[in-house]
Amino acid sequence: MCSSSIEVLRTAGLSQRKAEYVLGIAEKFHKGELTTSFLFSASYEEVLEELIKVRGLGKWSVEMFACFGLKRMDVFSTGDLGVQRGMAALMGRDVSKLKAKGGKWKYMSEKEMEEISEKFKPYR
Repeated sequence: MCSSSIEVLRTAGLSQRKAEYVLGIAEKFHKGELTTSFLFSASYEEVLEELIKVRGLGKWSVEMFACFGLKRMDVFSTGDLGVQRGMAALMGRDVSKLKAKGGKWKYMSEKEMEEISEKFKPYR
C-alpha cells in the first residue's frame, strides 16, 4: 500500500477527488500494474489504453501527459479546443465568428481534423 493518505495529499492543495486519483495511480505503480519503462517504451496507443483505465484520467489528460510528460511527437488531441481552433485557422476558417457564438460548438469535426493531420505525421 502507498504510504501517503488522502489527508496528507490534501495538504498539498489537492481536492478530495484529485487526492483519490493521485493515490489510485500511485497504487497502480506500487502493484506493478504500471511502470515507467512501460510508459516510455510502449506505443502511444498502448499507453492511452492503459492510462484511461486509471480513475480520473481521460483521453485529453493522457494526450497532454504523452505530449508534455513522455515527449511523444505524434499525439493529436482532436478534443483540445486550442488544437481545434488552430486547425480551423490553418484551414482558413473565420474562428472569430465561431468563438462569438458561445456555448457548445466545434470548429470542425474530429474526422476532418484527423484527415487533415495525416500529412503532418509523425509530428502532429
